[in-house]
Amino acid sequence: MNTAVATGKSAARDFRVATLLFLAGIMSLSPIFLYTPPVKGNVFSLLCILLAFVFYKKMQIKASTFLVVMLTLLLALLPAVYWFELKLLLLPIYFLSAVAIASRITEGERRSFVTLSSTILLLVLIGCWIGFVYVFLGGEAIVSFPNEDGRMNGWYLTTLSNSKVLRVIRPCGIFDEPGTLSFVTCMIAALRHTLKMDRRRTWMLLGLGLITLSVAHLFYAALHLAAELKKSTGKALKYVVLIGGLASVAVLFIPAVLEILSNNLFQRFVLQDGQFAGDNRSQLLLVALNYLDGRVFLWGLDVDCVTNAAACISKGYLQFGENPLAPLVLYGIFLSWPYYVLQGLLLAVFVVRLNFIALAIFALLLQRPSMMAFGYALLVAIAVLPILPALFKRSSTTRQGRGVLLQSTSPGP
Repeated sequence: MNTAVATGKSAARDFRVATLLFLAGIMSLSPIFLYTPPVKGNVFSLLCILLAFVFYKKMQIKASTFLVVMLTLLLALLPAVYWFELKLLLLPIYFLSAVAIASRITEGERRSFVTLSSTILLLVLIGCWIGFVYVFLGGEAIVSFPNEDGRMNGWYLTTLSNSKVLRVIRPCGIFDEPGTLSFVTCMIAALRHTLKMDRRRTWMLLGLGLITLSVAHLFYAALHLAAELKKSTGKALKYVVLIGGLASVAVLFIPAVLEILSNNLFQRFVLQDGQFAGDNRSQLLLVALNYLDGRVFLWGLDVDCVTNAAACISKGYLQFGENPLAPLVLYGIFLSWPYYVLQGLLLAVFVVRLNFIALAIFALLLQRPSMMAFGYALLVAIAVLPILPALFKRSSTTRQGRGVLLQSTSPGP
């Protein structure tokens, strides 16, 4: 009886913590917080993380986590002194709070978070498909409002979208853009794979997520498939053949599907003036590379680009975000090093363990390097921390090989 009560209390706490993590890491990314003053998305995210800590009786922090926190704060002090701007000391707060809570949560809380997130994302993605059909049949936005970047976002019956061409939208669910929805979906799929959760639900999420018409989503799905096939070539291969066959039939024999994909996805791979038609990140990367020099490497391009966006724009700086060099150019190495260390660790896990999920997350972070941003930092931390320990574990093959070697070299009786 006592065991049952304890289990019930544990499950209830898992759900409460999971709900707060969902609100802090996923819901806070929704543009609705632009119009709900005074609680903005960043403040809402931090408050949810703080509340999550309330459910723990002891404020335990691992030695490795404490080291990361202290190193981050000490290194942040250098650009703060260089620019005479104390606000830079607060910049890592989203990253540090994410690492602190992600390293503290239990296996049950992580699983509860993934289950809750999967259920809500499934409903969001179904709404995306409904909204897509609604617009394709002639529906218009019920209400429109500007995103933080100035682009207009419309509510199309059951989904938001900031991209509409004729009768085709790229749905983004409850988020500001389709790329955000795709990123969140892929990170939850990565977590589901790492935790060995139901693969059918995982592929349902990834399949429904194709409605975002995101190239990054396709690339992630391919790597996720590689991870599945690496573990099992039986059922996984059957699902691949079935899904691939149905997709091929839809593309070849349903003109509307072929037209939508041709105009909104395949068109991005058409070469125009030496580059892909849908590629805008290469130019951003070149701009970032052009800004990068010794001073920018250490201290960042301009403190106004971190603390005062309007002043940064007035100085005439070109856009250079959404690429691997963006954090370095924006913040300098003393503030951006967590992103590059994390990318290095993910790449190492792939090389050493042939972990395709680590490579998939690495690829996602190449085009969305948001380790210092609220929401994103927490989601990445929760997804990555269970993967990294594999880098430091000896494989069973190595242990068996060593055992055979010891046996063959041991003296006889």
